Amino acid sequence: MNTQDQNLLKETPAERIARPAGFYQEIVLDALTVISATFLGFGLAAYLEDRWSLWSLVAALAPFTTCAVLGNIIRTGLGRRLLIVMIAVLAFSIPFWNWPDANLPWVIGVAAVTFAWGALASRQEAESGLRLRFFRAARLQIGKIVTGLTVVAILLYLPRYSALPAPISDNTFRQFFAWTTDIASNFYQEIRFNTDVGTLLKDLARYSLELQENLSYRNLPPDIQKEFLDKATDQLLEKSRTATQLNIKPEDSVESVAYRLASGAVGKWRQMFGGWFLVFWAAGVFLVMRGVGVFATWLLILAAFFIYQALLGMNILGLTGEGATREVVKWS
Repeated sequence: MNTQDQNLLKETPAERIARPAGFYQEIVLDALTVISATFLGFGLAAYLEDRWSLWSLVAALAPFTTCAVLGNIIRTGLGRRLLIVMIAVLAFSIPFWNWPDANLPWVIGVAAVTFAWGALASRQEAESGLRLRFFRAARLQIGKIVTGLTVVAILLYLPRYSALPAPISDNTFRQFFAWTTDIASNFYQEIRFNTDVGTLLKDLARYSLELQENLSYRNLPPDIQKEFLDKATDQLLEKSRTATQLNIKPEDSVESVAYRLASGAVGKWRQMFGGWFLVFWAAGVFLVMRGVGVFATWLLILAAFFIYQALLGMNILGLTGEGATREVVKWS
């Protein structure tokens, strides 16, 4: 053999390192989970400072819950998923490190327990059946996240609420009032709620007079109708002043009167119950927010399911069978 024809500098080719499917995709998903958790933390801070609405917070929650659900149902090591959850919790808490009286250890503890609990419950559900029941697995995890986020929000807001001069936030009440009046307007289209007191009472008086069939209000002459209507409106105004013990004027907005009435009632309860009022307030807020959270949870599940189906359609994820003949989500 002629050694001159040999390339002595060319070594035996090294074996290529075979990386498992989805190696880089999983790194990207872990990074997105942590980034979305940080974004969620800033979103919660904005909501507690009355800079964001509740639905803006739900929109900020969607990327995190989607990444959390996808990372949990994909068959990877449970220890790695829990580690990512803990890192995400720390990233979520970053906006609150400089908050005064933020109860930060409790915030991190509650978030860590509920987020990890959701991940464990969802993973157990994903591994317990022959087929992957996405909605059930996602509901178990997202439900725990929403519950934990509600408790965290109460813990963060409680010190601020104690220091507020008014017992009810003006911006929060304005949003609640607009929401309730929109619902009421759908049922009582004859009555204008988001207006001044005089107009509202006149609409209520007209509505009441038209319901009295024996009076036949609609068949009366216009001047007699106006006389009856003005008299009924004045009576309602006097009754409102007596019942609320407020100096209500016809030109006052309904929202301002409702705010004064609600603030006065809450202020009296605050003085009556003392420290126990905060306990009752926290329990009431939790129940209300949890009720809203049930609806928000299904919106978040649908968002996660849409992304999940899109990844399946793009062949980024795939369903394969195992020896146990059940569906497993893996990187394609």
